[in-house]
Amino acid sequence: MATEAPPAPAPETPVVNTTRRGIATAAFSLGLWGSLTFWWFPFGMWVGLIALTLGTVANWRGWRANSNGDSLATAGQVLGAMAAAACYTCYRVMQYYFENYTPNWP
Repeated sequence: MATEAPPAPAPETPVVNTTRRGIATAAFSLGLWGSLTFWWFPFGMWVGLIALTLGTVANWRGWRANSNGDSLATAGQVLGAMAAAACYTCYRVMQYYFENYTPNWP
């Protein structure tokens, strides 16, 4: 009984690398957009959390934005976390000042 060799893996193409860099770039873009719209409570926080998730996935997979070592995935993670935290904090502060509601932290 002869066994056949497994097929060779598909070669890496520029399209594959562009898609990988696109995920890191999307993390950065969504993190920036989330930090610009942090006062819209559910929207800004969700955009920031999506950026944090995409940035984490891109960092775990080792996908960088370019060959210079710049990591847009890490920047997306930082911006996304800051946007989600700012959105949550802004929401709680507005509850305290405008609705006369003392929230139970966290």
